[in-house]
Amino acid sequence: MYVTHVTFNLSGIDENAYREAVKSLAPGYAQVPGLVSKVWIKQSKDGTYGGMYFWASKGDYENYLESELYKAVSTHPNLVNFNTACYDDMPEGTSVTAGVCRF
Repeated sequence: MYVTHVTFNLSGIDENAYREAVKSLAPGYAQVPGLVSKVWIKQSKDGTYGGMYFWASKGDYENYLESELYKAVSTHPNLVNFNTACYDDMPEGTSVTAGVCRF
């Protein structure tokens, strides 16, 4: 598994407008090949939003970086100050603690 943690700030829209955008974006993310799970995150008081992405492999993440969805979101004028951190999974522990939780 490969994990990416993305954060950004909103520009020119408020959280309510962003919530509506999330509703329209979520179905597209549900179809991304190799994306095991995406957790949409926010810290309203600081104005920080983003996601935790769990990929089947680093290659799946790299393919996503070439997708139209990624290009549209990462260059959207209402989403600024992108920060991305990437992590390899440690299966020695993840296999014991059940990995990605499901709601």
